[in-house]
Amino acid sequence: MVNDVVGGRPVLAAYCYLAELGAVYERTYRSRTFTFGCSGYTYFDPRYWEGKDAFVLWDRETESLWWPVAGNAVSGPMHGEPLRLLDSGLWSQTTWGELKSAHPEAMVLAPGQTMEPPAGWTRYAPEQLKEAKASAVLADSIAPHWGDNSSFGNPKP
Repeated sequence: MVNDVVGGRPVLAAYCYLAELGAVYERTYRSRTFTFGCSGYTYFDPRYWEGKDAFVLWDRETESLWWPVAGNAVSGPMHGEPLRLLDSGLWSQTTWGELKSAHPEAMVLAPGQTMEPPAGWTRYAPEQLKEAKASAVLADSIAPHWGDNSSFGNPKP
């Protein structure tokens, strides 16, 4: 997740490896620039995104929770506010190899990163989450829910 300003426009570039969902969003809502982060929650709803688990975001300004899979804020003062995608003609999702080939001078955020989580952190692959959801112990989520999902609205086709 990267909060940045591109061409004078505050944007959020986010990628969820659990849902395999990447997108670039506007960060200005109600005349305020928001700073987003990962809440530490994941959420699952079979009506959305082929039932994949996905990270839940939060904004520092209002502490609202946002679920990109549903496309909106799901709790807090911004509840119901849609996440606004930046015009998809202005960005594209690619791989590091494709980017490096097209732009040899491109750099990662921290040179030399191995892309491995710190020692001791649990890392869940999408396959593990599917297995966990099938177990009776974890029922439908790898992380606790903060309430029922009735506020998520109707699923998008």
